[in-house]
Amino acid sequence: MKTPSGFSGALFVGIDATTNGVLDLFVGVDNSGSKDLIGIWNPGIGLNTSPNTTSIESPPMTNFVQVLSSSPVANYDWQAVHSIIDPGATDFDIDNGSTQSGNDLTDYFLSFSLPFNEIVSAHRFDAHAHAHSH
Repeated sequence: MKTPSGFSGALFVGIDATTNGVLDLFVGVDNSGSKDLIGIWNPGIGLNTSPNTTSIESPPMTNFVQVLSSSPVANYDWQAVHSIIDPGATDFDIDNGSTQSGNDLTDYFLSFSLPFNEIVSAHRFDAHAHAHSH
């Protein structure tokens, strides 16, 4: 059984910390392998200008163990959309019930957090490393 239950993919958010139009880091959740984690990744050598040109270096620069939402120090939550976690919503079937390969039709929210100072440190380390590699 997959733990945390349900989410077995990867979600990455690109960050352009220098506001120059180039992705500097990715933060995200990777539950696609044998170890579920939240992490910070360097961009890969792809153009990283669209989904089909995005590349991410592996392994992550920094990673964190997922702590489920039932803990007071939670950094990860995966749960079905409902009126308690989305009180303003009137429709909890965002994709109109479409499914792939007979999967569950229920829509879910994936939430994660990591310390902001870790993102800043990773960016500084990465910027320093790239400045001295050219």
